Amino acid sequence: MPIGINFFIYYKRPMSTLTVNPLVDIKDLTEEIMLKVDIRDIARLCRSSKAFDRVCRSDWFWRRRYEQDYGSDAPINIPAGTWKEAYRMRYQGKLYMFGGNSAGQLGTGDNIDRLVPTEIRRLTNVIQVSCGNSYTGVVTGTDGGQLYMFGFNLNGRLGIGSGGYGSKIPIHIKSLTNVTSVSCGGSHTGVITEGGGLWMFGDNYYGQLGNGTFAKSTVPIKITSANVVQVSCGNNHTGVITANNKLWMFGNNSYGQLGNGTVANSNVPIEINLVDGQVDGQVDGQVDGLANPVQVSCGNGYTGVLTREGHLYMFGSNEIGELGYGRVRRSYTPVKLEGLNDIIQISCGHHHTGAITSDGRLYMFGNNRVGQLGIIGRPVFREPVEVTRVNGVAQVSCGADHSAVIDRNGDVHFFGRDIHGQLSDRIIMPEARMISCGANHLGIIGYLGE
Repeated sequence: MPIGINFFIYYKRPMSTLTVNPLVDIKDLTEEIMLKVDIRDIARLCRSSKAFDRVCRSDWFWRRRYEQDYGSDAPINIPAGTWKEAYRMRYQGKLYMFGGNSAGQLGTGDNIDRLVPTEIRRLTNVIQVSCGNSYTGVVTGTDGGQLYMFGFNLNGRLGIGSGGYGSKIPIHIKSLTNVTSVSCGGSHTGVITEGGGLWMFGDNYYGQLGNGTFAKSTVPIKITSANVVQVSCGNNHTGVITANNKLWMFGNNSYGQLGNGTVANSNVPIEINLVDGQVDGQVDGQVDGLANPVQVSCGNGYTGVLTREGHLYMFGSNEIGELGYGRVRRSYTPVKLEGLNDIIQISCGHHHTGAITSDGRLYMFGNNRVGQLGIIGRPVFREPVEVTRVNGVAQVSCGADHSAVIDRNGDVHFFGRDIHGQLSDRIIMPEARMISCGANHLGIIGYLGE
């Protein structure tokens, strides 16, 4: 009886939804309650008593809850060896799309813009979304990792062949299995498969596919079979990080966005070394050492690279301050941003950049003519400025003229131009874990509730 009283006082949702047998023992009773309550209340229940806490720690309970809510569609490999983690990923693995939809890039089956996030029910267990120029790529955790593409298919950017205008619904790219990540750019796409294999498809006018030719490919082609851990597709260039912390760049180099000191395009990957420090002043001219790149972000004619040491290097176009080092001219080689340290994530957009520190501070720089930096004041900021309107930022994504961030509470905040509804009409409060900004549309992975 005390458990029932405590639960009644604690529980704020209608009790009529619960029917429990008073003759079962405490363990069974608490487990039966936990199976029936709304998933959003479980965390608070776990803190309410030792009996509920024991159930929360039980892998057996989480397996029952998973099978009850999702049937027999269980993951092949249970993440981190626990059913609780499997449930969390499935529960937070819903995909919501909104914004411009002229080419079907929202995957809703039509060409109607969406002013608010719309769930794409055709896809479940989503682990990554990447929004490009009027098209989208999605990776699900089903069967080891599946790739879905939708939207505009000019130059084969969807990887489904050359036929047709594109697709308004997600199309499964069956030729690629065990997919771990996807990056959508201006009109070309990069995909990584398990073990570090790199596949590219789409436009290749500038050599941005990196296969040694300038011919487009409407289906995925393998560039390398191992060791790639991250790929970023910009407007017409590509950056790749390998497992040994090497940076490789290829494609358009008109503004120095490949970082090799020239303006010559390259249709094969070029290794770029980042110098961590300055010349030490000795006669031999030795430098302090080479930095270890861990993330690359390719924007529209420029590139940002984050190192393991938490430093940020920028190179390429700098017409509107997108490199953040205070000067107007572009840079053909990597420039380390002094004074901006302890960075854990970066995002390069059309002409603006976002960076997050380990303690959740957000810094923005570049074009701010429509407020895409989230800062009131000047139309251009050529050096990093802290955005104080959002606290505890976990992720930033920069699009064409808009930006989005997820804070550590899972809330999403938007700023910049809102032409197609890509900013929604409010700040939504989902349990979000990833967001991606395209040219005029966005995708969110998480759970927005009913």
